[in-house]
Amino acid sequence: MAPSDSTAVMARRLIVLGGLILACLAPALTSAVGTVADAASPEAPAATLPLVARAPTVTAVGPRVAGSATIVNSGTADVRPTLGFLSVRPVSGGDLIGIAGFSVPGLAVGASAAVHFSTGVGMQSPVIAPGAYRALVCLDVDSQIQTFVARIDCTPVGTITIAGSGRHRARSPMPNTIITAAPMGVVGRSSAVLAFGSTAPGSTFQCRLDDGPWVLCPSPEPYTALVDGRHTFDVRAVNSAGVPDRSPARAAWIVDTRLSSELATPYMGWNTYYGVGGVYDEKTIISVARALIDRGLARAGYRIVWLDYGWASGRRDSHGELIVNPRQWPHGLAWLTAWLHARGLLAGIYTDAGASGCNGEGVGSVGHYQEDANAFAAWGFDAVKMDFCGAGQEGLDPKSAYDQFATALANNSSRRFMLLNVCNFWVPGQINGTRPSFADSAYANVQWAPRIAQSWRTDTDIGFTGNIQFVNVLRNLDADAAHPRAAGPGHWNDPDYLGPELGMTNAQAQAQLSMWAIVAAPLILGSDPRTLSPATITMLENPQVIAVDQDSLGIQGTPIQQDAHAQVWVKPLVNGSRAVALLNRGGRGLRISTDAHAIGLSPAGAYVFENLWTYATDTTTGRISAWVPPDSAVLYRVSTA
Repeated sequence: MAPSDSTAVMARRLIVLGGLILACLAPALTSAVGTVADAASPEAPAATLPLVARAPTVTAVGPRVAGSATIVNSGTADVRPTLGFLSVRPVSGGDLIGIAGFSVPGLAVGASAAVHFSTGVGMQSPVIAPGAYRALVCLDVDSQIQTFVARIDCTPVGTITIAGSGRHRARSPMPNTIITAAPMGVVGRSSAVLAFGSTAPGSTFQCRLDDGPWVLCPSPEPYTALVDGRHTFDVRAVNSAGVPDRSPARAAWIVDTRLSSELATPYMGWNTYYGVGGVYDEKTIISVARALIDRGLARAGYRIVWLDYGWASGRRDSHGELIVNPRQWPHGLAWLTAWLHARGLLAGIYTDAGASGCNGEGVGSVGHYQEDANAFAAWGFDAVKMDFCGAGQEGLDPKSAYDQFATALANNSSRRFMLLNVCNFWVPGQINGTRPSFADSAYANVQWAPRIAQSWRTDTDIGFTGNIQFVNVLRNLDADAAHPRAAGPGHWNDPDYLGPELGMTNAQAQAQLSMWAIVAAPLILGSDPRTLSPATITMLENPQVIAVDQDSLGIQGTPIQQDAHAQVWVKPLVNGSRAVALLNRGGRGLRISTDAHAIGLSPAGAYVFENLWTYATDTTTGRISAWVPPDSAVLYRVSTA
């Protein structure tokens, strides 16, 4: 293997094995090496990292750079294996670029290890231009302390001059870098794979994680062992003439490995709003929770017991803390969540982003975001629905308000992870004929909410307490379908709650569940489970339909054909099969048809299709067809025979 290839492979291998190269949340590293040195100096306030690079050396002979350092554990605890990079920055200022990676073994307190690095800079790619550079030995911060921190750890070595390789750099089109696949929102995985490309043929790529040094990278680029926190990934193409894209592409996401399986797939549960309304107490919630357990709904996945508006008046004490009514909650909310947790359930709570809820009534958190986040965490809640009813009437900016509350939630004093549901449900003009604007409406939540929340509303409410109509279900389905690529594990479009026996026919309620499963929606039951008929309970617990919603790929299904009131929707599933919904939106029965090619299956001699409601299975050479009653959906799973 040529030196140029070995250096690039070494860099990628270290990234894959060690996770982060450097941890820094600042928008960019400073261009002054002295500033970097100050950050790593013993006198700096943040200089509490255990690993220290001592006696670093570096030499440059033509295009080849080599050096060494002794890495010492000067801390008070053993340090796990980590990694580092010899990095350079132009003397005239510019980017920090990692040119040679090295690994550091696990070190006991006081132990040391010698590391060596060598690379043919001029031969590896057009990344490094000839010239004078300041050299630095940089160590990964996060893997040293297993905690995400916003700083770098670089020790200046000296100034070196890198000579050219003698290669002629031809003219080449300016590169334009595009990220084609990246994690979004809050994810529970400590690994990530990012894919990217360029408009300039023959481009190479430089990547950096968390504003660390730029390193050569291929597409796709994997990272593992990412610690909890907000991560950024930048990539820029470098054309064959050595000219980098001046506007690197960036992806950002939050890693929280405390995420439970509730977020790996769309979360499920029950909410007080549609079925119980705003008047309830501890006895009500315990009664509903018992019904979820006794009637099998919890076992089917409906585990979150979510308190909506009405859990408190919104009044506060002299310290600004929310007052919990002892008559409504005689044992307190911490007792309630502990009771739910002991039975395998989860607990959700509600607040508004404004000073109060709708029309000046109920709980609002503006001015108290951190206090309320701390309280919800201390009480043991697992999920928070933040409404925008009062906030919208007050004229607040939704993006700013939710950004602030999400930050407060992430920094709660208990360090407890809580799911965040963005319930900015207003559609343009709904408040007073002119407000909100489109940019502040539910239709625009998708533009910013995936970065900070686990779900966000895509349209207004599908009804009122005790009253849900199918026409509103179809309206919300259409709005939810506008941005299917925004959904995925850890972040979901939210078209609102399930509402059987609240105004819809049985066929309409079954169609709603079918379509919510197709679009990978959170399945939150709005109806009162204590009063639902056995047939409705059976419908809600259908394991095959729930499996479509909970498919681990987390892909939101999309409509592929429409003819008047007849629609065909398709959702890819993890085993290569397809979930297919034939939806009749009209008032008369229709025959709706499609075929295996249209739904994305590869050519085959035969296909198996199973009706997930009737459990009937049949085979076909390609045609998929059914007579669909009005306001109904037929749901199939189709696969090759």
